[in-house]
Amino acid sequence: MTNKNIDCAQTQYDNVCRPWFERIEEHAEKRHDEVMKLIKKLDVSIRGNGKKGLTERVALLEQSNTWGKRIAFMVIGAGIVHFISRVFG
Repeated sequence: MTNKNIDCAQTQYDNVCRPWFERIEEHAEKRHDEVMKLIKKLDVSIRGNGKKGLTERVALLEQSNTWGKRIAFMVIGAGIVHFISRVFG
């Protein structure tokens, strides 16, 4: 390669490729920051960081679900007992 070709290639790189690569790099940095913010937000949601996290909320829902079932069975049982006492009592 001659010096003229090398100069032309360097000029072409400086004028075309370098700005394009810089834009790609800026975009990648911006996306990286957005992804990191999202990961931190998900981490806060799961762990809670001083508040009720996702795991604690799920545990509370499971507890309330079991209490709801117990209450429903008690109401149904009371209804059956009441019905039987009306029919046979």
